[in-house]
Amino acid sequence: MKGRWLKGVHKKALALGMVLWAILLMPMAGTTSAAGEVSFTIKANVLAYGAPLTAGLFQFELLKLADGFPVIQTVSNAEDGLITFNVTTALPDTINPVMPNMFYIREVVPRPSGWVLNPNETLRVMVYYTEHGTVASIKYPDGQEFSHYYTAPVSVELNVETQAVGAALPDDYFEFGLFDEDGDLVATVKNDAVGNVDFSPLAIGSDGVHNYTIRELTPSGGRWITDTKVFSVQIIATYNGSSGAFDVDTVYPDGPPIFVNEYRPPKPIGGGGANAETADESPTPSPSGSPLPTQSPDFLMPVPQTGIEDGAALWLALAIIGLLGSAYLFRWLRGLRRA
Repeated sequence: MKGRWLKGVHKKALALGMVLWAILLMPMAGTTSAAGEVSFTIKANVLAYGAPLTAGLFQFELLKLADGFPVIQTVSNAEDGLITFNVTTALPDTINPVMPNMFYIREVVPRPSGWVLNPNETLRVMVYYTEHGTVASIKYPDGQEFSHYYTAPVSVELNVETQAVGAALPDDYFEFGLFDEDGDLVATVKNDAVGNVDFSPLAIGSDGVHNYTIRELTPSGGRWITDTKVFSVQIIATYNGSSGAFDVDTVYPDGPPIFVNEYRPPKPIGGGGANAETADESPTPSPSGSPLPTQSPDFLMPVPQTGIEDGAALWLALAIIGLLGSAYLFRWLRGLRRA
């Protein structure tokens, strides 16, 4: 009896040990070493509202969850809105059928003017592999649709002006330039007689921050010293789902764009007065390109400026000298006669 009882205990212990080993090995049972590549297709759709959808209107990227999230492929939508990625990628070093391999579909921005994406810009894709390195299933936890809404661009006017110091502001004289965030010149305009600098309204057709700069293009010259400041402009557009339009806010980080140009009149010479002549201070270029001096060097003697009074005194002095000379000549001739 005792031997049978011990034998039964040994069988139960062995069975229990096998169960424990099975439990411990379960997480490893689905992990298989793999090598090579696998091919599959990932699909999504574009839905358009407010305007017709055309082929190639939007672009999308497929990214893989890896170091740096590399872009595997870039495609455009078909005429019916279908987005198709034909993927060939390397299998992971080890395969676990219950662990998904993550991919992401992301829209390429900026999108065409007037089109707004709502609500997602990125969709997750979960790809499951079998132990044999084939695709078991593909799941889309965020869905497979990119919904786009067309909104007419909104016009934005910029408040820019110029002022003059030292003289009246000349009409249509100073020129100003509007530059985009890449530094490209997008518009030019000149001031009016009251100082307004009226650029044509900007058409903002996408949400986000639109950066511009404004600066004066007219160089200094003709006694005008032009303003060299550069003003930044930020146009912040937000899509309003309730109204179906853009809400726009214009911000001037450097303050209101007001350009101040200074006129420096010529300085009077010749003793002043209402009828005094004026000196031209504009430097004359020399053949070598450097300006010539506008004043005489120190080693040149100035020519005296004589008026009427100075001429009368000169004539009086000459007359006296003539009389004295005549008296001396008369006495000299008289001495010759006596001799």
